Amino acid sequence: MADPKTVLEFARQHDAKILDLRFTDIPGLWHHVSYPIEQLTEASFDEGFGIDGSSIRAWAGIHESDMLLKPDASCHLLDPFTEVPTLVLICDVVDPVTKQAYDRDPRFIARKAEMYLSSSGIADSAYFGAEAEFFIFDKVRFDQREQHGFYYIDAEEGRWNSGREANNLGYRPRFREGYFSVAPTDHYQDLRSEMMLIMQSCGMEVECHHHEVASGGQTEIDLKFDSLLRSADKMLLYKYIVKNVANRNGKTVTFMPKPIFGDNGSGMHTHQSLWKGGEPLFAGDGYAGLSQLALWYIGGLIHHGPGLLAPQSFGGVPHPHVLPQPQGEAPRVPLARSVVQPVPGIRGDADGGTGRDREQDRAGAAAGQRYLRDRSRGNVEDSFDAWVLGGSARGPSTRPCLPAERRRFHGGVIAHLHRIQALEGSGCGPAAAASVRIRALLRHLRTAGANGGSAIPFPAMASAASRSRWSLPSNPG
Repeated sequence: MADPKTVLEFARQHDAKILDLRFTDIPGLWHHVSYPIEQLTEASFDEGFGIDGSSIRAWAGIHESDMLLKPDASCHLLDPFTEVPTLVLICDVVDPVTKQAYDRDPRFIARKAEMYLSSSGIADSAYFGAEAEFFIFDKVRFDQREQHGFYYIDAEEGRWNSGREANNLGYRPRFREGYFSVAPTDHYQDLRSEMMLIMQSCGMEVECHHHEVASGGQTEIDLKFDSLLRSADKMLLYKYIVKNVANRNGKTVTFMPKPIFGDNGSGMHTHQSLWKGGEPLFAGDGYAGLSQLALWYIGGLIHHGPGLLAPQSFGGVPHPHVLPQPQGEAPRVPLARSVVQPVPGIRGDADGGTGRDREQDRAGAAAGQRYLRDRSRGNVEDSFDAWVLGGSARGPSTRPCLPAERRRFHGGVIAHLHRIQALEGSGCGPAAAASVRIRALLRHLRTAGANGGSAIPFPAMASAASRSRWSLPSNPG
């Protein structure tokens, strides 16, 4: 691990003229302040640099705004975009009075999580690997004034430009059919490669890059997994590189979840795993090849979803009724129909690698919206299954499907039952993804219960608690 002497030598070797200190706010954005390189000494790594934090969102008030930035010697690089050689150091935020880490510094929060995991004895390492998706546009215009409001985006690769008269050679991916396309349909191979090479020059390990599903320049570049703190540091550097490479090539990049209506949106699949003594803890002989710990981990992600949403939803989040999930998009509610899609919002990897069992939280978004899309109000799949299995389910109404004590998060409602039935019958949409025979059986059992018939017993291996929770009501209401 680098120390202050190593950083100072690095600066001399590259003839750095400027010192650039970077830190992170609660919404997950980088901020920076620059100094002449002469102000960086070995003592600076202990004494820090003073800043005013009162204007940083969700931080201190004006009466307690003095803070210190303490450079992390292990996180240094030469800025690949500045004309003047600039040494970049990622910093921790410290209270100047107590000399303690500032409790709203995201890097400190990540460190506390890692320390807690280690002290718990459950695992000694946690790894996270992000797969961020983003759009590359050629033009962005927007305005909101007293008498008008609009937004307008354009991309040379956008399918909507197929009818353009001037400078039109075709070769544009159709909506929802851009996945893994090759040139000339893929317009951004060289641009992505430039981004990848700069990431590698900055010490990041890149696994691959490719065109994503949507038209209009949707792209993905995948990073190799690392610890929580290092993965977060790398993702901020990732976004900095992507945006600056696009900018100097006359393009603009957005990580927002849904910039184009009717086509796929962008997310950030995040691989997660726990290890102890060099052994993966998520592999097991339980459901979908998972260990009990992995199932508890998944349950924790779902249970703590509302708390995780608060600091992650600073951008626009599309409501499913307004922007429905298009065909081909990574499902909002993966069903338990194979070992690689075990539970809603979570997917297990089955890539053939040994010792690599890990979970993939599919609900994140690289813009910061780490929302759990499958738990939004009005979710089709949750509503239908609650109607079939729920103890207080009713017909078309706006009442909750389940009693309050059994509702999860927002608890889906059955406001449009006829639409759910139409989706199921048409073979389109999330409701049709489940096995038709299983659904038919459930409907038969529900009808039999309503008519006073006896329900088919659950397998003997099921616990009494699970039989009680999932047995069908004799009176569906």
